[in-house]
Amino acid sequence: MQSALFSDTLNRKKSRNPWLSLLIALPIVYGLIFVISRLVIGFWVEPHEITTVPFEGESAAIFTVGFFVFFTPLLYLFGCLVARQWIKPEWRRLALYMGATFMGGALGEILIGSLGEAVLGRLVWQYQVWPEHGGYTTGVGAVMWPMYGFYLYCFHEGLRKRGSVVIENVFFSGALIAVDAMVLETLANIFSLATLGTYYFYYFAGDLLHFTSAEIFLPYVAFGIFGSVLLKLLDKPAYPRAWLGLALYLVGILEVFIF
Repeated sequence: MQSALFSDTLNRKKSRNPWLSLLIALPIVYGLIFVISRLVIGFWVEPHEITTVPFEGESAAIFTVGFFVFFTPLLYLFGCLVARQWIKPEWRRLALYMGATFMGGALGEILIGSLGEAVLGRLVWQYQVWPEHGGYTTGVGAVMWPMYGFYLYCFHEGLRKRGSVVIENVFFSGALIAVDAMVLETLANIFSLATLGTYYFYYFAGDLLHFTSAEIFLPYVAFGIFGSVLLKLLDKPAYPRAWLGLALYLVGILEVFIF
């Protein structure tokens, strides 16, 4: 009996470890972005805060291609680093991840941006490259969000190959998405500052020099949970996952460019 109780207690402690690690990671990630943003702005570039004429047309197309070429290999290699082995994608599941992420990401930007402006009386962020829906979202998202789905697929596969099951918990997965989204969008802004001399998207809260902001964390968690639930529901061998991914991608196109 005592052995069983000890084993149960130990297992419960182990199950809390990922959450504890995530809580510890939050101030560390915030601190790193705080330092990096000030190093970039202070010693590297002088950005135009808000462009009078947003980058559209040819400059936006060149940015999108460069963004894809630069970041895609890095996202894949990060997943492989987590897995400590090369990841061979299962293309049907990957298509689902990429399409679902585009649909959910674009929807989240429009809804959170609209709600945030209504509550705060100001914009939460504004895209400076190929803005759509008043700057809440961007045409680059047709490439950027599927890339993020690619990243999530590789990252989740890396964790699974290491034997981690915590990623199956949609609440943990949603919180983790919120953390790494802040890191990735900081990198995206640095890339834009280095190539175009302007922010890719400009956060109006200044705590992290407009690269990202702590005020967006909880909305990110909410939509991270939504995306995790959606993937959990659709990522079934019995479903036509590639076709579902394509259908969701087309819904994302409609969200950004039509509605």
